[in-house]
Amino acid sequence: MEFTYKDIEEACVQAIRVYLNRNISEEEVREKHRIALLVMMEEVEEILSNKKIGILSITQGSQSITFDNSIQVFEVSNNVKALLPKPNINLI
Repeated sequence: MEFTYKDIEEACVQAIRVYLNRNISEEEVREKHRIALLVMMEEVEEILSNKKIGILSITQGSQSITFDNSIQVFEVSNNVKALLPKPNINLI
């Protein structure tokens, strides 16, 4: 499956909206959290292109690569969380 730049942006905006747990529009995410959005999009593009994110070990003799299976493509990473405000917590 091939994602376009727009597809990645939309998915990242939705992931940030879910993470923040606020009544915030997509446009507000793009305006107020632009840097976090760009960082997340760059991380997603790197994961999708199978670069070095998610690789735990590399062996060159007989070529062996071990991937970290806990990497989620559209999950808000700690790098992105550091650029966002704390999410709202709903109390019942």
